[in-house]
Amino acid sequence: MTAWQTLAGSMMLHVPIALRAVDDFTGRAPVSPVQFALDRQNGTRWIETSIDPVRSTSGIIAWPGLGRVQDPATAPVAQYRVRFVDPDDQRLYRPAYGFQLDGLTFAVSPWNDVVPPAAVPVSPELVFLQPGVRYPFPRAIPLLRGRTLDSGGNPLVDARVTGTTDHVLSDQTGSFCLPIRLATAATSLLVIADHNRTGTSGDVTVALPGGLASNVNIQLV
Repeated sequence: MTAWQTLAGSMMLHVPIALRAVDDFTGRAPVSPVQFALDRQNGTRWIETSIDPVRSTSGIIAWPGLGRVQDPATAPVAQYRVRFVDPDDQRLYRPAYGFQLDGLTFAVSPWNDVVPPAAVPVSPELVFLQPGVRYPFPRAIPLLRGRTLDSGGNPLVDARVTGTTDHVLSDQTGSFCLPIRLATAATSLLVIADHNRTGTSGDVTVALPGGLASNVNIQLV
């Protein structure tokens, strides 16, 4: 016969970092599962951790338990960073935050079962993912493909390319695929590229619809 013993006390579980990935083109969940890495700051460096997130059926990606320590009074606030990762070079998405940031940072307060954290998120952080060069656009959507280049002709990553209502970021090879959703008929389209980290920009005028048949290069200076 099994003897059951009741354990005294309880354990709290707080979730200091939670996010929800959003497809920037559709406004819905990504077309395929996406992955994120968690880094912890060590001095001036970011060190990737081996902590895997927990995923809910509703699409929330969270790292529960971060910041749990024995004595919160003596523990510092820890800095974490969440980065979008692209396994197997799928190139379906580019994170919108990449225009300005390498990742999304979070301050995680120390806590335990008695002392709660100083702050916890009331809702998941929304992480918008913009279409990459292999994104499965509907066939009815016209597309402009090309590359963003720096003043020396080298590929420029994380340049924002804007045509009409949509904008995308160039990838590691400088490549982009921009959907063209026009509100009215037009014979040409001004496409603008800007790069926040270098403060450079460039543009090109594309004839419609014939200009969409060829790749374009946009040099930013």
